[in-house]
Amino acid sequence: EPHDAVKEELRESGVLPGLANLGNTCFANSVLQCLLNTPGWFPEACLAFSHFEDSTRSRMAALGRSFQNLAREYGSASGGALQRSNLALRNLKEAIAAIDPQYAGCQQQDAYEFL
Repeated sequence: EPHDAVKEELRESGVLPGLANLGNTCFANSVLQCLLNTPGWFPEACLAFSHFEDSTRSRMAALGRSFQNLAREYGSASGGALQRSNLALRNLKEAIAAIDPQYAGCQQQDAYEFL
């Protein structure tokens, strides 16, 4: 699959995509980048969120779809950071905040608690 080939090429070159800071989101970015670059089944398992239909309105389903979209965008990035305007990145932040309002603002948080 092209997505896997691009990720492998980036890993070999030592250049991986980054995530733009959306206001003190470095705690979340570090966790997300670790998860998105985990070798093995995790990145592929994220694609399983596609089984949630758009008619499913739960906050957890929205989070799953948002993470799936971010994984897709991140996998297709070519070494640069996803920009602040990236819709997948912004939607993930909103989906997380919908589940836990402490992540709605721009306050610093603990990466371990976020995970």
